Amino acid sequence: MTSSPHFKVHKKILANKLTVLVRQEYRIPRVETHLWYNVGSKDENVNERGMAHLIEHMLFKGTKNLSESDINLICQKLVGEANAFTSQDYTCYTFRFPTNTWQTALELLAECMQHATFPTQMLSSELKAVIEELHLYNENYQGSLVERVTAAAFPNHPYRNPIIGTATNLCTLTRDNLYAFYRTHYHPANAVLVITGNVDPAKAFDAVEHWFGKIPSPLNYVRATHTHQEDLVATTTILSRPTQNPWLCFAYHVPGLSKRQNHLIDIANFVIGFGKSSRLYQRLVNKERLAIDIDCSTSDFFEHGLFFINVWPAAKSSPHAIEKIIHEELATLARKPIHDWEFAAAKKRTHIDFTSLLEHSERQALVIGNSYLATGDENFVDSYLAAIDRATKTELQIFLDTYFKTSQQHKGYLLPAAPEDTKRLVSFYQATAQMEQKFLQSHQRTVPVEEPRWAKKISKTPTGRFEFPLPKTFTLPNGLEVLYHHTTNVPQVTCLLSLKTNYLYEPEHHAGILGFLLRVISDRTKKLNADAFAKLLEQEGISLTAGGDNLAFRCLSEDFETALSMVAQIFQHPVFDASSVEKVRRQIVSEIEEFWDSPIDFIDQVARELIYQEHPYHKNPMGTKKSIASITLNDLKAWYKNSVSPDQAVLVIVGDLHKLSLQSLINTHLGAWQGPEIADLSYPELPPYQPITMTIPIDREQIVVGCVAPSVSRKDPIFNALSLLDIIVTGGPQASPSSRLFNLRERSGLFYTIGGSLIYGSREQQGMTFIKTIVAPEKLELAQHEIATALKTVQKEGISVEELSMAKNLLIATSVELFETNASMAQTFLFLKKLHLPLNLFDKQGEILSIIGVDQLNEIAQQFCDPQLMSKIHIGRIEKYGVAYKKGESLTKEARIMAKKSKKTAKKSKKTAKKKTVKKAKKAKKAKAKKVAKKKTTRRMKMRVIGKMLKKW
Repeated sequence: MTSSPHFKVHKKILANKLTVLVRQEYRIPRVETHLWYNVGSKDENVNERGMAHLIEHMLFKGTKNLSESDINLICQKLVGEANAFTSQDYTCYTFRFPTNTWQTALELLAECMQHATFPTQMLSSELKAVIEELHLYNENYQGSLVERVTAAAFPNHPYRNPIIGTATNLCTLTRDNLYAFYRTHYHPANAVLVITGNVDPAKAFDAVEHWFGKIPSPLNYVRATHTHQEDLVATTTILSRPTQNPWLCFAYHVPGLSKRQNHLIDIANFVIGFGKSSRLYQRLVNKERLAIDIDCSTSDFFEHGLFFINVWPAAKSSPHAIEKIIHEELATLARKPIHDWEFAAAKKRTHIDFTSLLEHSERQALVIGNSYLATGDENFVDSYLAAIDRATKTELQIFLDTYFKTSQQHKGYLLPAAPEDTKRLVSFYQATAQMEQKFLQSHQRTVPVEEPRWAKKISKTPTGRFEFPLPKTFTLPNGLEVLYHHTTNVPQVTCLLSLKTNYLYEPEHHAGILGFLLRVISDRTKKLNADAFAKLLEQEGISLTAGGDNLAFRCLSEDFETALSMVAQIFQHPVFDASSVEKVRRQIVSEIEEFWDSPIDFIDQVARELIYQEHPYHKNPMGTKKSIASITLNDLKAWYKNSVSPDQAVLVIVGDLHKLSLQSLINTHLGAWQGPEIADLSYPELPPYQPITMTIPIDREQIVVGCVAPSVSRKDPIFNALSLLDIIVTGGPQASPSSRLFNLRERSGLFYTIGGSLIYGSREQQGMTFIKTIVAPEKLELAQHEIATALKTVQKEGISVEELSMAKNLLIATSVELFETNASMAQTFLFLKKLHLPLNLFDKQGEILSIIGVDQLNEIAQQFCDPQLMSKIHIGRIEKYGVAYKKGESLTKEARIMAKKSKKTAKKSKKTAKKKTVKKAKKAKKAKAKKVAKKKTTRRMKMRVIGKMLKKW
């Protein structure tokens, strides 16, 4: 196995006790700057619940010298990003800037450390957003259950308290409370500054000294300590919610991150339930068929941790039967040493996870900051890997026997609520909403968003030139096109194999068949059954995933040929095993049900069906429960025979390839693969579009709102201009913090999150304009009004030269991010190839965008920022119900019915409106003629008077 490289972190402690950690790496010209404060929700007393999280929201909302607009605008000018997050143990504030402007992050973080003010007006709008965030978390039922199980596991420790707090907590917080908490905990002695990326450590230390060195720390700062009284107590938490997907979790106390036992926790994770060769997957999914899927996760709090076994139960399976098997397998692991291959595979996979860490400067900053706060060791990563190498099977066995006790198990059941219980739940939602409304009425923001001050001193700074990687290509005689790029950043290889046929080719009654097929044939090979194949993959540390029209794998460079030979077996000698078919069918149906349980996810599908109707773009790649249920083993074989082919398929390979004879290897393993010629897909004309309003009732705490209309294709002449307008209006994929919609969020506090795209899904055929957000039911009308007003303002007033300039800069600079990791690079190459775009597109981007002007964008905005042309979608607890549907089924049929009805109404309204317009026009014409005639008569009369006067004179 390839040894892991040394993870070098440079450390310096300033005189004021600020710890600075720097890791240098050169993958892309970006620098991450993270300021970690050693304060989280566990440090709040009973009157401060939710305060650390609220400060996270407020710290960037203005200081003595910064207006509330400054940080967002500075980030846009310098093509940067700002973020923050809070946990039980810490709060972290982050910036990501290009290498030539990264020190701005230090200046801003130092200002926020010293001079935050928490103005009451900003607090009023931000409290609204935090309450909306609280509702959003409540809609995540699995997360809500984990939060409750955690509370049950820590009855006497502050880990039991939710990070955001409760609505009641938030309604009692004041500006003075917030400021006092900030002055107590936010100072250099209680902070760690982490810098990763393309930066010189010595220069970084000098810059930190300049900006932070003179900030004082309190002399006698002491943090409160907490105790957890262990006991032989097992608890059960049952959460009833309007869901069709039951979910189970089983939690066990394990040492916290500060105890440095996480290497054993990670090995246990792989052995117990993470991966297809794990004990519980083999038993519960493959053998007993009691579960659809299983995984493990860890709440790695600093002081004490929780290890979770998470189970998606099969239909009609008993939670008690599942629990019994979990107990049996854990008892076996505690009683008998695990197999040598299991232990070796777990160790190898932890090393592979580490090498993946080397690709991400942000992930590196997260790991460094989190581990240092917990342990005080800047060399934690190297120590962790050494501990993995030293670990023994006996050590793991003792660990499992010590901590995985049924007498200290805390289990949680997420179960579907009965109809009468759902009604009660809705009444609870309504009561909470009334309380919040009453509170928020006394916290109304009355002043506009502050104009920028600091940002005016900042000049837009172009990023340095970046050499965009360009793949090399060759094509096998069987039609397989290969794109590859060699990079030595990590000793890994990432591969994507994409077929010419995709879900758009599928007939309606077999929707989802291609993804179904790929998952079935990648479950086993001709020589290995499902268990043996999973074992081989995980022994070699090969990650293999299938779905959509892609099969992807990641492995160490030394294992590339092994992985390639497996892919060759999958495609050239597929095995259609009945047990694999049924296992995959159950998994896909469960995923479809989970998808349709999440309005924020399935609103995208509703939007597609509304816009595209009979056009192939309306399809859901997963299919529907009905289509998946109808697909037989013979259907899968027929689809393989007719549609799975190397003809015009694309294989993208990115990674450390220097020891590989790549073309020879691919020809050896995939050269014999044969299949039919695949014709181009013929698209029908898009249906005529009329805006409608679609309402879907579902019992949820909030309403998901969508505004949708047709857009343009990727090759439309105005696409590039529209992509710039997209950044300015919605924030685009870059999620620009200075977009018009984000500013609306800042000003109103109506939304925790709002965004979208004016070019959503634009490919060969036209995409969509799609804006979505989440609001409380009582704020629906106001939210729609505010969104429409924001769009109309763009229409009426247009965009500024400065906005366009920053959008161009942002679009060019963020293209660099596409090449940070092997996976993102492979996906970018695949995207360009599949859409027949030039592989050097990003080198030409600046030239293409330079000719686009403000007038062109303002002209485009007249069409694409017109709220009257947008259909409205409302999903949630709404009084006036519209279309009904069965969960798990496509809304296509119902959506079409609704669309047709709405179109008839719209057509009738249009006809009536036309008649009224014609009548009005005739009336106006008649009035105008009368007015003109009157003017002529008046003029004649005047001329006569003048004539008489002249004659008299």
